[in-house]
Amino acid sequence: MQKIILFIYCLTIGCISGQSLTGIIIIPNAITLGAGTSLKLKAIGVYSNNTSQDISGTVIWSSATASVATVSNVNGKNGFVTAISIGNAQISASMGMITNSAMITVVSDEDHDGLADVSDNCQFIYNPSQVDMDDDGIGDDCDCNNNAANPGDFFATSPSIYLIPANAQPGTASFFYSIIKEGNNHGNPSQFNPNYQWYKNGNPVGTNSEVYIDNMLNTADSVYLKISSGAACVAGNDTSNSILISSTLSVNNDQLLKEVIFPNPVQDKIYLKNILNIEAVHLFDTSGRLIKTAAINQNSIDITHLPKGNYVLKIVTDKKIIETKIIKN
Repeated sequence: MQKIILFIYCLTIGCISGQSLTGIIIIPNAITLGAGTSLKLKAIGVYSNNTSQDISGTVIWSSATASVATVSNVNGKNGFVTAISIGNAQISASMGMITNSAMITVVSDEDHDGLADVSDNCQFIYNPSQVDMDDDGIGDDCDCNNNAANPGDFFATSPSIYLIPANAQPGTASFFYSIIKEGNNHGNPSQFNPNYQWYKNGNPVGTNSEVYIDNMLNTADSVYLKISSGAACVAGNDTSNSILISSTLSVNNDQLLKEVIFPNPVQDKIYLKNILNIEAVHLFDTSGRLIKTAAINQNSIDITHLPKGNYVLKIVTDKKIIETKIIKN
């Protein structure tokens, strides 16, 4: 009788190797999208043995306000949210009696470049100039090839990674999941096929996969993800946030940052000094929107044109990611 009850329970709620589903985590659980843009959410199932897996394709997705944002249950596009009009929409993922939700805030201009995202040629990147040298509808700031028209190409920017469970302890199985914003994909995310390269302490690890599982993490280990060109073109910010395995340590050292990144506060230019093997330099606003990408051979970043406020500077080297808050006066 117990086996029959467990079988029915697993059919209804979901099991992995005899483990029952105890919760659903949606990533991201809160995000801002520009009207006319889209993002594929993921539903991560958490099980009674503290393991997890992506169950986006088996949950039932729903939107509480379809006039603001819709979500797909179509095979291959499960969890694909399309922002329709300005407002808020609660997106839910359910399996049996277990459910969870994420909040989608839809605005006109997500990247704050003064252009409605529905007509912005770089929807996720601040590019008020809208320069498009090859006239293919993809702005040069997010175009892989500015010398030839390539309207069918795609770009990804600002990949994000999430550790589930967030309080994973060293020595236990840790699951890292990724989310990628897609642009110029003409509503067809299935065509976007980038390469995923995970890094642990600056060294390549894992396989070409949206998820990375590590059973040998130690305190102070750091993990991040880098996207590269796959079957389609990739441009923009290609490096994710870095997750540090520790509840007390920080990748940043205030005094060190003052010596290598200065001045701060800043009025016009941020200078970089003695930072070796830089692979990428990105500037974000406090909402995580990519504002500017600098050439890796530059020793300064000009932010004269940016409004006053707080920003986040991310410098990616071959060994680590340096992040610090920048104040523009």
